[in-house]
Amino acid sequence: MPESTDVKVLVKVTNNLQTSRVLVIEPWLTEYAMPPGKSLEVIFTGNPKYSLEFEVDERGFVFFGFDSAGASMTVLDAGKPAVHLSPPS
Repeated sequence: MPESTDVKVLVKVTNNLQTSRVLVIEPWLTEYAMPPGKSLEVIFTGNPKYSLEFEVDERGFVFFGFDSAGASMTVLDAGKPAVHLSPPS
């Protein structure tokens, strides 16, 4: 069986709610502020044998990226790297 090659998946996330939310990217545990009307693009690169998962909870949106060696994630805000929130102390 041939080895899987990495794939790139782009997902656009928009907060259409009237309250602020947080976008959390796992397993990197990075958080991004999502005020009302905010849109971000998330690009995941990794082995397609592992799934991408998406959850919504009271705080916001959670993406679970490809859990594979060499997997990566980029979050863009209007085409530029997004600034993530500092991790909690």
